[in-house]
Amino acid sequence: MRISAILRRFVFQAPVVVSCVVLVGAGCSYWVSRTIRLAEEERARDVLLRHARAEQQRVQEQVSARFAALERLGSPFAFRRIEDQAAFRSVAHRIAETHPEFVRIEWAPFVAAGDRLAFEQRIQKSASPTLHIQGAVDPAADAYPVQYIEGPSSAAADLARDLRTSDFAAALDLARAHRRPVLTGKYPASLSGQPDEVVAYILPVFAAETNAVGSSNQDDFLGFAIGVVRAAEVLSSLRQGSAEVATDILVLDATPGTPPSSRQIFYRTADLDPSTPSEAEFRSHWFTEIPVAIGERVWLVLHRGNTAWLSGQGSALPLLFLFGGLVLTGSIAAYVFSAFRAQSGSAEDKSETSPTSGSSVDAIPDASAAAQLRRSQQLLNALMENSPSGIFVKDVQGRYLAVNRQFAEMYRRSREEFVGRSDLDLFSPEVASRLRLSDTRVLSSAKPIELEESFSLPAGTHTSIIHKFPLIGEDGRVHGLCGITTDISERKRAEAEIRENRRQLESLLGQLPGMAFRLINDGQMTPVYVSRGALGLTGHGARDFIEGVVRIPDVIHPEDRERSRNAIAGAVKKRRGFEVEYRIIDRSGKTKWVLERGQGVFDEEGKLLFIEGLAIDITQRKDAESEKLLVERRLLEGQKLESIGVLAGGIAHDFNNLLTGIIGNANLAALELPSASKVQGNLKQIEVASQRAAELCQQMLAYAGKGRFVVQRIEFGHLVETTVPLLRASISKRAHLKFELTPGVPAILADPTQMRQIVMNLVLNASEALGEQDGEITISTKILKPTEEYLVGAVLAPPELGNDFVVLEVRDTGCGMTQETIAKIFDPFFTTKFAGRGLGLAAVLGIIRSHKGALKVTSKPGVGSTFTLLFPVVPGPTEVGIVRKNTAAPWRQEGLALIVDDEDHVRNVTAGMLNTCGLRTETARDGYEGLDLFRAKPQSFDIVLLDMTMPRLSGEETLLLLREIRPEVRVLFMSGYNRREVVETLAGDGVLSFIQKPFTLETLREHLQQILA
Repeated sequence: MRISAILRRFVFQAPVVVSCVVLVGAGCSYWVSRTIRLAEEERARDVLLRHARAEQQRVQEQVSARFAALERLGSPFAFRRIEDQAAFRSVAHRIAETHPEFVRIEWAPFVAAGDRLAFEQRIQKSASPTLHIQGAVDPAADAYPVQYIEGPSSAAADLARDLRTSDFAAALDLARAHRRPVLTGKYPASLSGQPDEVVAYILPVFAAETNAVGSSNQDDFLGFAIGVVRAAEVLSSLRQGSAEVATDILVLDATPGTPPSSRQIFYRTADLDPSTPSEAEFRSHWFTEIPVAIGERVWLVLHRGNTAWLSGQGSALPLLFLFGGLVLTGSIAAYVFSAFRAQSGSAEDKSETSPTSGSSVDAIPDASAAAQLRRSQQLLNALMENSPSGIFVKDVQGRYLAVNRQFAEMYRRSREEFVGRSDLDLFSPEVASRLRLSDTRVLSSAKPIELEESFSLPAGTHTSIIHKFPLIGEDGRVHGLCGITTDISERKRAEAEIRENRRQLESLLGQLPGMAFRLINDGQMTPVYVSRGALGLTGHGARDFIEGVVRIPDVIHPEDRERSRNAIAGAVKKRRGFEVEYRIIDRSGKTKWVLERGQGVFDEEGKLLFIEGLAIDITQRKDAESEKLLVERRLLEGQKLESIGVLAGGIAHDFNNLLTGIIGNANLAALELPSASKVQGNLKQIEVASQRAAELCQQMLAYAGKGRFVVQRIEFGHLVETTVPLLRASISKRAHLKFELTPGVPAILADPTQMRQIVMNLVLNASEALGEQDGEITISTKILKPTEEYLVGAVLAPPELGNDFVVLEVRDTGCGMTQETIAKIFDPFFTTKFAGRGLGLAAVLGIIRSHKGALKVTSKPGVGSTFTLLFPVVPGPTEVGIVRKNTAAPWRQEGLALIVDDEDHVRNVTAGMLNTCGLRTETARDGYEGLDLFRAKPQSFDIVLLDMTMPRLSGEETLLLLREIRPEVRVLFMSGYNRREVVETLAGDGVLSFIQKPFTLETLREHLQQILA
């Protein structure tokens, strides 16, 4: 009825009205379809814009990563840790491993005009004697000459090239003035003999103490670390495009002053045509432009969507609306035409006189129009009822005129509940207000809109994408609107659940003490996921690994790469989990230990899809284990040394007691014989051999930590002659000893026992080096005034030069040593012997250092070794021994002496010696027995000879009890140990002295004379 009433208001003929309906309907359908298409293209462009920003971030990160790599070179220079070509090459090689795009890495120091000659001399000494600073405009001016250069395209001709005359001299001055890294524009260069275009990364280096951005102090400027990259490889990380978005990228250098020929930096296209368009051609299509300021330059990153990709972003929805609109237009046109025909037929019936004739003429057209109308209505109903989206129609008052089944089910209502009612009748005021607001926008603007809405309804929360467009009549006025809504609630819930799961997983993995990862099996094991723990573990962010700026194998220590790869590959091949420990080198160059656990992920057919795992830092654990092993080893060595020391000390003590009896009896026997007796010589030999044995005991006591060193003047030749023969039984039978002792060598100030220990250690080591082969050990002495050149490479240099030094040299023709072994032989506990302690040469070095000497070691594998020792000369006479003159009347004094010692032979021989001095004696076996004898007649004893080491009561304890009886008692301590420092702490009212076993009659007489005088 409503449509018939509207039609009756028209005065046009049926063909005109039908034509207007068709034109308006077709135009509206096309307009709606095009609007939806434009909206889809706009969304695609938003995706491209986001991708462009991501690419811009990659540009900044790649340039920043290269500057960071150069900081690894600049930092050692700032701290002055690089002093030669080898040190520079080591650092540059590590940089090239992680950044192979650097074709050349250079160090150009700042050379002031006054330092020019000194710099040229240094570089001539290390490189070429004819090398001079090249290209200097003014020889009197400051220069930036290239001192070190490394890389596949490095050339010796570039050494000493003054960069002030280079194409980027202005960039150098800018970097130094601003104290910031600078990136140059493209400039021509010769790489490997071929012309090319390059870009230089310039890092100014200042002294570490004052290196601060913004500082005005230029006196701390050291030079430039420079990395050269081919212009074609400047943005190598952008070579691989995104698998999701196909874009063409053009990077331009927009820095003021850049020549037009150097303006284009990089181009990448997703099309098959590899030709590079001009800037104007690139800008002729839709594009986005993002400026990037980095390294004191301004780059423009231009992106445009690939045509094929843009065309693939559309959906079938525009075509659906176009087809539906045309079908609806056809149906309306057919209905209007039929209505006109019916009205026209009724008028003719009233005016004709013969109704039968008129009815028969018009019956056929009316039936055809009705059939066409029914078909159009069936098509429209089929479209609405089978649409997966909800469709509704509203009038200008917001009342629903029609809804399809999908729309009604979406809101859990029947279709009848909607027709004739508004949103306020159906929904809550809040929901109705939002719906009415969007309806008003469509009705007032007469333009379609698209929006995403979420509603909390009794049936649950619904999220939909709604397309609304106006229904415009033939008069140009809006008569209502139509809406198409797609329920995306399930998709939103799934997306939210995925986001939450990802957040939880990322949070969980981020809390792990290491780096979680997943590698796809694409032949190169490309990482598709890396947790943020990578930054703390390696110094590189997760994006660096995912985008290929850094590869995981690059951070693994070169010595561990093959072992870790084989361990992982073997476990994956057997479909087992793997666990491997290896070392990595982080971004700062620090070495860390890593424990990696993981497993392979396979599909149903057994094909490897991924490798995923976790790498954690175990450096502290490894350090603790190493420290524990070292402590345990030192503890075992200490226990071993302590056990041996106790044994050596006990043996030396008992041996000294035996030697006391031997020497004493030899002295007493000599007194009973005439001076011309031949036996006197034999007795003298017994005394000399016993004295030498006493010296060996002294060395044993020193080893046990119970000795006392006495520094005196000694002559090395005499010491060697008296020491080496004692070693003949210990050295190899195949070793031939050869002496080259220079006569008249001055004396040195040293402890004889320590010097003998040095000679013994060096000779025994030389014998070990000969092994089972015949060889020669040469021992020589001489005098020398060493120079700094002579001491180059010395293990230990003397604190002062300029004086004469006595040289002791021990050479052998043994197996020799490598430089690595020489660097370790003086470390404590290092040994190349199966049963060695590793203390010999460490002790030698300590003794030489304490005597302010020097030590050189030269060796060649298969040839032999030479140890050269230098000791400062001391002017004055040489003390080779104490020579006592025999007096015509030996000292004698009458009196009574008490001897307290637990060894019978020591008591007896000591009593005999005292008797020859005129003293009467009484003896006691221990402290208690001695105290009883002393307490019986304390004033009768003129002196007490007291052993310090006795059972039951020690010598110190006996002394204290004796002093309680008679404070001024005279006591002479006796001991196989050197206990002088203990005696000094026990001084009292009475005279107290010490004599070490074994002692001669003359020595005992001197001590008695001193005490009893």
